[in-house]
Amino acid sequence: MSSREPETPAPSPSLRRSPLLFRSPIGNEAERAHFQRRLEMTLLAVVVLQATFCFVSLGTLLAGPIERERATTIQCAGHGVVASAALLAAFALRRRARSIDALDRFDAFATMLVAWLTIGFTALPPSGEGPHMVALQIVTYVNVLRAAFVPSTAVRTFVVASAALLPLLPVTMTLRTSGGPSGSLMAVWCALSAACVGAISWVVYGLGVHSSETSRIGQYVLDAKIGQGASGAVYRATHASLRRPAAVKLLTDVSPEAADRFEREVQLTARLRHPNTISIFDYGRTTDGFFYCAMEYLEGVDLHRLVEREGPQRPSRVVHFLVQICNALEEAHAAGLVHRDIKPSNVMLVPKLGVHDAIKVLDFGLVYVALGEEEATSRAVVGTPLFMAPEVILDPSRVDGRADLYSLGVTAYYLLTGRYPLEGASAVDVCIAQIYEEPEPPSSHVSGLPRSLERLLMTCLEKSPEDRPRSAAVLAAQLRACDVGPWLESEAQERWRGDSTDAAPRDTLPAAIVTT
Repeated sequence: MSSREPETPAPSPSLRRSPLLFRSPIGNEAERAHFQRRLEMTLLAVVVLQATFCFVSLGTLLAGPIERERATTIQCAGHGVVASAALLAAFALRRRARSIDALDRFDAFATMLVAWLTIGFTALPPSGEGPHMVALQIVTYVNVLRAAFVPSTAVRTFVVASAALLPLLPVTMTLRTSGGPSGSLMAVWCALSAACVGAISWVVYGLGVHSSETSRIGQYVLDAKIGQGASGAVYRATHASLRRPAAVKLLTDVSPEAADRFEREVQLTARLRHPNTISIFDYGRTTDGFFYCAMEYLEGVDLHRLVEREGPQRPSRVVHFLVQICNALEEAHAAGLVHRDIKPSNVMLVPKLGVHDAIKVLDFGLVYVALGEEEATSRAVVGTPLFMAPEVILDPSRVDGRADLYSLGVTAYYLLTGRYPLEGASAVDVCIAQIYEEPEPPSSHVSGLPRSLERLLMTCLEKSPEDRPRSAAVLAAQLRACDVGPWLESEAQERWRGDSTDAAPRDTLPAAIVTT
């Protein structure tokens, strides 16, 4: 395992806000980065705009009257200078991330500089009414581009646009010629221009706020989708006031059966408090009628991916996993709940829960109430065939906690060998094999497996529930008694350190949790 030190990430730009009166609406790092990208896009659009006017002025110079040659030459050169300045500013933004305060100032000063240079090169040549109105037109175009691209409140846009247009008033009054606009008329035109771009920002910013509100479910703000299933999706989210990360599971299948099953899953899982079971924070229904639940956000890797990338696991590490899963199942079974879908992809390995290699059992979507109420779904064959106990296939009404122990035996077999004990060409073939075929012992696929662990694993895979361990607690005790040696915390730390992240990446919540 490599001892190379992991690279230190570059520090994020400061999110501190200066006490400016009219600030850009930026509240977090994602919005800051978005704001910087939009400023760069605006400057590049200004480059295209000024270059277009430069070519237009060049065409006028070549085809226009000689008496306007000097004024048109100055305007053409001015457009080229402004385009070059905007291009340099865009490259300066691209080179490194900047703080919100710096972007605030950059936004205002760049807009005003582009506008003032345009006015200086376009309106100053004393050629009558045209140059003043052309300058007003070009600066208005620049302000429109900024209002369309840059996230900004209407007030801030109005103030920046007014400051950009302000030099036109003294220029107009000082250089006015016959037939040109008066200072008062130019003031009206500038006010209307600033008001119009302010209205554009009001609409665009309002749409952005509405979009942000629609990405909020209850007290949770959705950040990004991290999983998708046939009838639901999981999003990384943040509690609006507590700022606590969470995973929000949203049911998009609104059929009554799916809604009932989803609500039942959440209510039953919420009863469980064991640290090896994923915690439910909240659940409810959105204004659109979709069910959702918020649960703890986990960073780690599920056991299926772990085996795919690392290969078969050491017996001591497997026993460490299995004991934790048994602890979670013991609480569920004591409450009369049977998981019915224990498999590697529904068990997550999390490196940051106080100890390394901590386990979280996920997805109680197929949970069965073994004691008390009789559910219609309990008579259906549900689960994953490769991990399904024979009684689940033959008579679902017989299902109790020992069905989960069978699935746990299959999970252990996969962790130790990288193979499934019984396979088939189709789901039906696998189900038939689960009922009638005897699996080969895992030692036929891997060497060095302790005999005590293998015997216990094969006991979990017995066809009859009566021949398996009586409970998850009994199985956990038998696992601890196996002569596999301890799995040390130092070994777990080494697994998660340095280049081992290639084998055990810190994935987000696995998609298995959205199979609602």
